[in-house]
Amino acid sequence: KQWYQRRVHGDRTSPSSHHITVMPLAEWEDSLGTCATVTTIIQFLIGIQVCAGFYSKKTTGDSSCLTFLAGVCMSCVCFHYGKLIQNQTLQTVNATGFVLQTLYAMVFYKYTKQRGKTGRMVVMVVMFVVFVLNLYFK
Repeated sequence: KQWYQRRVHGDRTSPSSHHITVMPLAEWEDSLGTCATVTTIIQFLIGIQVCAGFYSKKTTGDSSCLTFLAGVCMSCVCFHYGKLIQNQTLQTVNATGFVLQTLYAMVFYKYTKQRGKTGRMVVMVVMFVVFVLNLYFK
């Protein structure tokens, strides 16, 4: 990677002043995008621990599926925003989030005793996702 150096002395440029290393914006954007992608996907993976608890107990107890369903909705919206602004980082992160949150919701549904209530919430989320997709493809 190429680093640029500027000599700055107060408000004036001077050959005898201190060196300040400045990284070009494009390099910061790539590095920050990679860092954001990795940390966000790691954050999405926390649902594995929650689902492992459902699996070991064979029940969701009094937990709510809303966290996973909200994750599905937000990932869908943010993915399509990434497509709109042509940002590959947003698309990658949110496509991954959408898949993971959908899988977590499916695990929740498998182990919940409140299938009717959870099913209604899932139907509402599916309708929302279809609505967002419909907006994007118009």
